Amino acid sequence: MNTRRTRFEGLMVLLACAGVVPHVWAADVTPPPWRGQAGTTHQEWQFGNATNPASPDVVANPYGTAVAVITPGEFATGWLNQIPGLGTQTGYWDMGGAGALLVIDIDNRPPSPAHKEIWVQVTSFVDITQPPLVSVPGGVLLSQRETVVEHVPTGGDWWCDLSRWRIDPSPGHEQVIFTTYPSWGAVIDQIVVDTIAFDCHTPAQDADGDSDVDLLDFSVFQACFNGPNRPYAQGNIACICFDTEADADVDLLDFSVFQSCFGGPNRPSACP
Repeated sequence: MNTRRTRFEGLMVLLACAGVVPHVWAADVTPPPWRGQAGTTHQEWQFGNATNPASPDVVANPYGTAVAVITPGEFATGWLNQIPGLGTQTGYWDMGGAGALLVIDIDNRPPSPAHKEIWVQVTSFVDITQPPLVSVPGGVLLSQRETVVEHVPTGGDWWCDLSRWRIDPSPGHEQVIFTTYPSWGAVIDQIVVDTIAFDCHTPAQDADGDSDVDLLDFSVFQACFNGPNRPYAQGNIACICFDTEADADVDLLDFSVFQSCFGGPNRPSACP
């Protein structure tokens, strides 16, 4: 804790000496391929000022509102415009350690589809501070990925952490909760949350819903196939159902599942 206190006393000194430089937003590093399609929402908090609760700076949500409530924890300095030594990013929250909490509430599509997928990107400064811990009540974590947004020559990096979550059945309202490591805290620069509500036929490889898996379904699968670690076709929501590994691509592993389900026209699929 002494290290933590020294850290933030130093931050306050640097803040007093801060100059004014143009703002450089963090990064929307990994937008989902279905963003902007029917059944989706998009919210982005850039934290350009100290408003709390904070509405998103960028939003496309036809189902209601979204808001972020920030509760700084122990040794927090709260909202900061910019600190020399932390690179070019501006407008961020020093959340502090124990007791820190940032809760995002999102109104969403009424709970009629079977599935809800949520992509959360959070950009934070990593040196002795650590990325915040992300949770989605009722959600199952599908995957995580870290990307360095900016390397700071004086020490530390800005990271964008992507986590993907699935909720079954799909609710009409979600929460995304950020906490911090009590001893190290977190400095949060930007949060991007995308959601999609969708249904798949049974089996999921039956793209046209006619109770078989045939060449018509394969033509849809073929349009989605893009290989490992490469997002499927932009805007093609049907590809979510072919992504059996829930890793945001449609590759040979997904093809092996499709192949096992293939039975031809007017023949029941071998898949449940």
